[in-house]
Amino acid sequence: MNIVSFLPSSATSRRLIGSLLLASAGLLGACAATEPIAVLALHGKTEPLMDMIRSGRIGVDEPQPWKDRASSASATPLCAAISAGRQDAVHELLARGANANKACTTHHTPLDWTIETFYQPAALDIAGLLLARGAVAAVYQGVQSLADVEAAMARKNTALGEPVPRKG
Repeated sequence: MNIVSFLPSSATSRRLIGSLLLASAGLLGACAATEPIAVLALHGKTEPLMDMIRSGRIGVDEPQPWKDRASSASATPLCAAISAGRQDAVHELLARGANANKACTTHHTPLDWTIETFYQPAALDIAGLLLARGAVAAVYQGVQSLADVEAAMARKNTALGEPVPRKG
């Protein structure tokens, strides 16, 4: 038995049910759209963020709410993509002119975020991209090279006992 056998037989009733189903699907989509884009990006879902940038609805360096819409904490799209370890999004954002030194509300620059997310497989590659664009670290002062980034990642990682990704 399928769902069609449960639907009323009159065309009017079927149209009404179809309209209700479409309306509820729209509401569900709207609810999902209320999730802050930086939070979605943090969980690896950078496409909503990138779509908004591509369409011009938000600027490439426009801070986005980090925790919830009422929160004063925000992150740039670049910091959000770095947090998610999405090298593809980082490439695109830099190509679109993202500022490699624009800090989020926690005063972390993109290079700082790269060090913070040392566990991401692409972290060192992302650090290399940022350093090539003149990125500086605000929180991890003195980081000027890929070797410095790797050393800062190792220091950050000491308490966790996890291996730092190595460029191969």
